[in-house]
Amino acid sequence: MTKHTPGPWIISATRNCPKAHQEETHLMVADCRNALLDKEEQNKNARLIAAAPEMLEAINLAIDLIRKGSPKTAMMILDEVAAKTKGETE
Repeated sequence: MTKHTPGPWIISATRNCPKAHQEETHLMVADCRNALLDKEEQNKNARLIAAAPEMLEAINLAIDLIRKGSPKTAMMILDEVAAKTKGETE
């Protein structure tokens, strides 16, 4: 598996430009500025990118749970991370 910057990733805004960065090191992983997108869409993109490490972890856990015969638990985990990614929960 290819290495990536470890999570958690969080969102910050500098000069009204949303960015996703690693929480401890503040290493920027994405600059979501785009003159063609409104601020709401830029913020949604930043939230989706910042959730990537948590989504990967949830997917791997769900795969393991499904293989072990617990698909309902896997779906609960995936529903939770999907809601967080969409900004429905914290």
